[in-house]
Amino acid sequence: MCVAKWDGKKAPKAVAKWQAAADSAAKQSRRARIPQVRGPLTTPQLVQELSRDRASGDSASAPTVLVLHEEATASIKDVPLADDVVLLVGPEGGIGNSELDRLKEAGAMPIKLGPEVLRTASAAMVALAAIGMRTQRW
Repeated sequence: MCVAKWDGKKAPKAVAKWQAAADSAAKQSRRARIPQVRGPLTTPQLVQELSRDRASGDSASAPTVLVLHEEATASIKDVPLADDVVLLVGPEGGIGNSELDRLKEAGAMPIKLGPEVLRTASAAMVALAAIGMRTQRW
């Protein structure tokens, strides 16, 4: 997930474009499951969705929600991972403190990838690679 501002008129076309890219990538890599692209969500909508996942009662099936943040102390290499992982990547300039507090209340765990702060364009890819290394996929 990426936090961004989308023009309401352009959102359906943008979601379709990203879904087509996900479909093509899944076919090319012979994935059994094609990722679903949704959006955009406002921060309150995202918090509501994350809170609903947490409140479902089955903590074993609740996803691990990770939010990349430059002031995080936990490293991606040390956090426990569930079978499902939700990765939140903020805009250039980072996620604000009040927004981060709301995400944490909904179960998100701030993490860092290392000592450097990466640009939004590369942060998600690096984080997904690190998550992949920690799972049985690799």
